[in-house]
Amino acid sequence: MFIKKETEYAILGLIALAKDQQNYHDVKTVAKNHGISPTLLAKIFQKLTKSSILVSKLGPSGGSKLALLPKEVTLLNIIQSTQGTDIIKCYSGKSPYCPESNCPLKKTLQKVESDLHNSFKNITLSQLIKEEI
Repeated sequence: MFIKKETEYAILGLIALAKDQQNYHDVKTVAKNHGISPTLLAKIFQKLTKSSILVSKLGPSGGSKLALLPKEVTLLNIIQSTQGTDIIKCYSGKSPYCPESNCPLKKTLQKVESDLHNSFKNITLSQLIKEEI
C-alpha cells in the first residue's frame, strides 16, 4: 500500500479549503501555507476539479473551493482522483516488478485491496478535519 505524496498534498489542500467552504482560495496561498510547490498543488487541484471534488473560478477573486460538503468527500475519492483506482498494483499486472501472470498472492492482495477500499470509503474529509483539531 502506497499513498503518494501527491495524495497527501491533496488531503492537506482539501482540509484547508474545507475550513472556509464559502470562498474561493488561491492555490499559491494554500501551497505556501503548507510548504507545497504551487505548481504541483495546481496540478493536483486540476485533477480534483476534473473529479468534481473541487470547482474553480478564473479571475482576481477566483481560485478553488469544494464542490461537495466535507462529509461527502471520502478518502477513497481523493486517492482515486490523485493516484488512480488501483491501490495495490502488483497483482493486477500493472506493475513492472511482478513478472508472474499467476501471482500466488493475488487472492490475498485482492482481499486486502477490497478491505482498504471499504475503509477509505468510510473516512470523510469532515472526519479528517475533526482529527486534525
